[in-house]
Amino acid sequence: MQRTKIVDLRTVPINFYHKLSNEDYVDVRAMGLSGNNHYFITNNPPYYTSIKGSTEKLLLRKIVVLKLIKINKKLNKNGIELYLFDFYRPIKVQQFLYNVWLPAYLKKIHPHYTQGDITMELNFYSAKPPISEDEFDRNAPPPHTTGAAMDVTLRFKDTKGLFAAFNGNRVIMA
Repeated sequence: MQRTKIVDLRTVPINFYHKLSNEDYVDVRAMGLSGNNHYFITNNPPYYTSIKGSTEKLLLRKIVVLKLIKINKKLNKNGIELYLFDFYRPIKVQQFLYNVWLPAYLKKIHPHYTQGDITMELNFYSAKPPISEDEFDRNAPPPHTTGAAMDVTLRFKDTKGLFAAFNGNRVIMA
């Protein structure tokens, strides 16, 4: 199985002295952007269930939201808008996705996979979470737990139909 190497964002140093390091989270919908927390709603392929510990809010660092608003204004001129579906993700959700749901799903769709194949796929789709909140490494957190990582796609403003969403080179929604 050939995979493109993914940059491990946990190796990027975090500057805790920067003025934005303790920036507040805001709900992107309160700032005029569209979206739903994919893990909170139940019409959320391929899960089709609200994941325990998820939040209804779409939380993101304010500076990132302000940049997305500028992008969205440009897209709106062409009848397209950003559709946001995953930002801040609690550790419990990350643990469930990585340790429970994704391994079971991979075994189901690829019954021939070895445990090594499953581990490689897990690390392609998701950051390994800490075992517990006590083990959370503030210097190297899973990116979605920081409020700066996001999953976003485009959709048509008039019909609200999704343009497409990609994870690497794979379409995950259409």
